[in-house]
Amino acid sequence: MLVVGAVVALGACGGSANTPTGASGDGSGTIRPASAAVELCRGAGRQEAETVATVQTLEAVFRARAADMAAWRASGAPNDPHTPWRDRPDDQFVAVCIFDAVDIQAPAGPAMEKGETRPPYDKLSVGAAEDATAKLLTTIRPDWPAGKTYAPEDYAPPDSERVK
Repeated sequence: MLVVGAVVALGACGGSANTPTGASGDGSGTIRPASAAVELCRGAGRQEAETVATVQTLEAVFRARAADMAAWRASGAPNDPHTPWRDRPDDQFVAVCIFDAVDIQAPAGPAMEKGETRPPYDKLSVGAAEDATAKLLTTIRPDWPAGKTYAPEDYAPPDSERVK
């Protein structure tokens, strides 16, 4: 009887030692699989990216929570001084999508010295929430400023999990 009760309790909680992290945002604590983040990027994330660029491929996907996004964006991440992620439930599931793209319509950036050139933007990141809303986070020049090494992790909250 004790063993049956333990099995029923585990099943009722939905627990598993191998379940990936990522809250659902609906207050239930339900864990969202990696595939849910990828699907958000392929849907709402891509639609948002295509408002400013011609998207070629989905390069990377990260799972995060709205609270992680709000803290990260408020900590000095570029281009987002008034983050909308604060208006969402802390545990809402968010996907951060990194796309390879061309023809990116982006701000001019800092002034250049005479004769200086900089490569075009060729990547962008988008945050996509589980309610299918999405927001452009930043445009990316992977090799500028000179000597910078591009890493997709630089464009997602520190507490997020890379799933693609």
